[in-house]
Amino acid sequence: MTQSEKREGWSPGGLSLILGATVISGAAGYLLQILMPLWLDTPDTYLRFGVFWATTFLLVSMISGVQQEVSRAVTLRPNGDTHLSDVRSGGARRTLGGSAAAFVGLAILAALIVTLIGGRSLFGGDVVTLGGALLIACVGYTLVAVLSGVFYGIEAFGFAAATTLLDATLRFALVLAIALLGLGLVPIAYGVAIPFALTALLIGLATQSKLRGRVRIDVGVRALVVNAGQAMLAALATGVLISGLPTILSLTSLALGETALAGIVLALTLTRAPLVIPLLALQSYLVVSYRKALNRARTRALQLSAAIAVLSILLASIIWAFGPWALGAIYGGEFALNGVQLALVIASGGATAGLCAVAPALLSQGRHPQFLGVWAISAIATVVALLFTSGSVEATLGAIALGPFIGWCLAFFLLRGGKGS
Repeated sequence: MTQSEKREGWSPGGLSLILGATVISGAAGYLLQILMPLWLDTPDTYLRFGVFWATTFLLVSMISGVQQEVSRAVTLRPNGDTHLSDVRSGGARRTLGGSAAAFVGLAILAALIVTLIGGRSLFGGDVVTLGGALLIACVGYTLVAVLSGVFYGIEAFGFAAATTLLDATLRFALVLAIALLGLGLVPIAYGVAIPFALTALLIGLATQSKLRGRVRIDVGVRALVVNAGQAMLAALATGVLISGLPTILSLTSLALGETALAGIVLALTLTRAPLVIPLLALQSYLVVSYRKALNRARTRALQLSAAIAVLSILLASIIWAFGPWALGAIYGGEFALNGVQLALVIASGGATAGLCAVAPALLSQGRHPQFLGVWAISAIATVVALLFTSGSVEATLGAIALGPFIGWCLAFFLLRGGKGS
């Protein structure tokens, strides 16, 4: 590894910390979702849990746009340099505080809108209690997103990794305890939501003194909120394509029936995670890395996309051969899909992961409208395709893959005309 590569943000130290935390936290969440159909042992109950989880993480995905923009805007302040933090943006601490308050307000509004408009369809008779859990999750994660964005921006990857690990560990322990006690769906939902707020509180207290006076921001409160708003809309589109897919499927594909939908949700959860979740967790890291090597952004995005394509083909082959047997052995016939259907799930995951690899290059160049447009077009194409599918499982899975593939092609084309070309 050359000194130049280290300066460009691709040194193994930071990446290994983030990947390690991502693997551990992803494994914890993955294990919970593997076990959940066994604790909630009927397709309709599992589907309700899956829709709550998906709706929560759909909004969490939207709020992650805050983290991405804060990562882009925040840098480490050199000793003695106060210009950007104290003059241009009115003080880094005041800027972050004012922006965080605005972000929390937006998160509360989003949770209330989802609960009031879609809650009955999504949560059934538990709309009030599950809506409360959703609100707690959104507020807590907003604070986590601001903190994590600062950590990524100043390249304090150890703090960023610790935040990821603490959140996942608290969630795993709390949900596991509630499930083993047999307390039911609503307590499990609060077990999913509360760790966000606990993580923000504990990490904030632990790092407050270490961060004071060390950061600078290249914009003021208004610009940071506007830029983050665009990133949030793009992240919402990301959530539609990833964590929020069960929510979208429950609204567009009811003709498949609850059993088929439960099977698709379980397959999406279990088989796409190795491809999509690591790339999603690395969005802020990629933004910072691309930012440090803008002249090579397009080439690096292509290299990463090629690696994802190869991995997708290998995983699809393995899942095609052994996936139906594994699902049937663990969960029984109610949740099983055939080999072709599972391979299509992997293909959709590969397309989404490819888009996650390319889109941050646009954001690293400050091209917020194009970044938003790519994700929005991908999400809209997916929803439209789902609305017009024939009602078969194969057509539904093909529709899920179409949107992100269109978005990847568009993002890569747009990079030709930017700083990373």
